[in-house]
Amino acid sequence: KKRQNEPRKALNYLEKALEVDPHHLETLNAVIDLQQGSNDWEGVIQAKRAMIDVADGEKQADIYKEIGRLYLEKLGNWQKSAQAYTSALDLQPKDYPLLHTLLDIYTKYKQWEDSVRIIDRIVEIEKEPKRRSKYNYTAAVLLRDEIKAHDESIDRFNMVLDDDPNFLKAFQAIDTMVTKSKDWKTLERSYRKMLKRLPANEQGDLKITLWSNLAEIYRTRLKDLKAAAAAFEVAAKLDPSNVERHFLLAELYEALSVDNPTEFSAQAVKEHQILIAQEPFRYVSYHALFNIYSKSKQVDKAFCVARTLVFLKQATPEEQAVYEKYNVAEFQQARQRLSEETLRRHVFHPDEDLFITGILGSIAPALAAWRANPLPTYLKPSDRTDINSDPSLVARMAKYVMNVLNVGQPDLYLRPDEPGDLALLNAVRENRVAPTMVVFSNLLKGKNEKHLAFALGKHMLDLYLPHYAYVALDRSPQNLKQIFLTCMHVCDMETGMPKAEMDQYAREIFSRLPGGARDQMRSLMRKFVEAGGSTDVKKWALSTEIAGYRVGLLLCNDLVIAAHIISQEQSSFGSSMTPKDKIKELVLYSISEDYFKARKGVGIAVA
Repeated sequence: KKRQNEPRKALNYLEKALEVDPHHLETLNAVIDLQQGSNDWEGVIQAKRAMIDVADGEKQADIYKEIGRLYLEKLGNWQKSAQAYTSALDLQPKDYPLLHTLLDIYTKYKQWEDSVRIIDRIVEIEKEPKRRSKYNYTAAVLLRDEIKAHDESIDRFNMVLDDDPNFLKAFQAIDTMVTKSKDWKTLERSYRKMLKRLPANEQGDLKITLWSNLAEIYRTRLKDLKAAAAAFEVAAKLDPSNVERHFLLAELYEALSVDNPTEFSAQAVKEHQILIAQEPFRYVSYHALFNIYSKSKQVDKAFCVARTLVFLKQATPEEQAVYEKYNVAEFQQARQRLSEETLRRHVFHPDEDLFITGILGSIAPALAAWRANPLPTYLKPSDRTDINSDPSLVARMAKYVMNVLNVGQPDLYLRPDEPGDLALLNAVRENRVAPTMVVFSNLLKGKNEKHLAFALGKHMLDLYLPHYAYVALDRSPQNLKQIFLTCMHVCDMETGMPKAEMDQYAREIFSRLPGGARDQMRSLMRKFVEAGGSTDVKKWALSTEIAGYRVGLLLCNDLVIAAHIISQEQSSFGSSMTPKDKIKELVLYSISEDYFKARKGVGIAVA
């Protein structure tokens, strides 16, 4: 009948045949063929359903997929299409393309809960974390925007981040949602979870931002100032140059100190010192330091800060009163020597590389012997002043400073009729090195103990053996570099300098150096290189000059007199500091923890 072009009659015969055997495949295929020709898609689907009963599992799934396609493409019935595809999925639960087909249907027809359910099925079989994170992100957005399931959406965004911590859109979404709902505890937990997801060695901007934002949550939302400070501290270690963060830390520690003045005083001080280092004349921090020290009963520190504020003409009445209470106009002698440990830890500038100091100290006697000069013609050995017995103020102060600094005794010459301040010479007397100190009129007329303590302290620190090496080199940074590179050359290290020149210097130095000192120098040089030390000896030289001014302040104990002498002294060879620079250095040192410890070390603290 079909060949006779009578499809209707042919279909009737086929239907009667199916009444006898409803699952006869050839008959069913013939029915499907006829119904497709006449666009009877319901009939096609009905025939295909009959085929399911006699097909095996895989074939059944294929038939369900075909039924789903027909419902969608031919009949426009997405609901029945989805039902058919779901039946296929029951038989093939890990069919990735089939899951995507269902997801496309549910998404197109805005069946959001079904869409999320299908995404869950995809996530179950997806093994690659970054791809899985994208599916979870889609589900989280649907839960948030379409289903309005706030908590479930947050949970799903967290699942995204568990798989891919760099999927920052997910974290931004959590931040926005929780901030909007003002659920600050959940926001805090979210930040902590995010931080735990980061690799342990992560040091980048993301980690800094997370810690900073967590600190802000504690500070402004949860009002947990202690936790806020702890979080800001972590961020500050990762990013120490951020001044605003140190400002917030200073504020937090001050607020925490209201109820307990001592528990957080050290942290508050540290933050204000950092702020002052960034802005040397940030007077707000000076006043804050005074208040911290006063409330925590650190009397000497409060006095030192008050004295500095008086000097800067910035003192409040309370600060002025503390200064007047503890300031002593008369010169006060140190009750203890300045120990090597205190000198190195609390007087030397941080730029004074201690390996360079040690290396120069080990060769200083040989260097001084090689470079020593005859006394200038205007000086006669018979004119020497014996600092142990001479009654003059300058001799007595020189002996005092020598003892406090624990340095060797210099030859002392007084030249009251010649202009100038003080000169330290690497001289020869009676065929031996004789460090020689010549004091000129500027320090011999109208100066009291405090003036002399500052000037002599500054210059006599150069008798400290490593510093004396620089004196022997005429305070020339260029000479200092040549000698330091010579030491490297002797240790078989590359210097880039002409070998013949290095060999000549080496002969001069090491022919005068005992074997033990040579071994010490080599050991220190090896440690210097291992520590990644810089051969920028100019910085070291500058730092020794600063150390001299610090010793001067420590011994004279008077910032006004120190500044006065600095402003009047003659510029020394090799110095690149202006009087203003020197005074600024002393102002900063005068309110530092190092200065306070040095004062305690020599026994001049007021309480």
